Amino acid sequence: MERDNNVLNTFDVTVLNNKASIDVQKGEYVKLINFIPEKSFVIEFDLILRFEDVEKVNVNKK
Repeated sequence: MERDNNVLNTFDVTVLNNKASIDVQKGEYVKLINFIPEKSFVIEFDLILRFEDVEKVNVNKK
């Protein structure tokens, strides 16, 4: 099926920081640090994004 927009699309992120995992649980927020455009790709509506690092962010929910 041919797509004509990216509504409800997801994207893939790879963090290139030489760590096997980070201490984050489902539903927690993270901050992606230093986008690397020369190692990232856009193929039609699919985004494959590369970042140098990631950190957990504390968010106060109301």
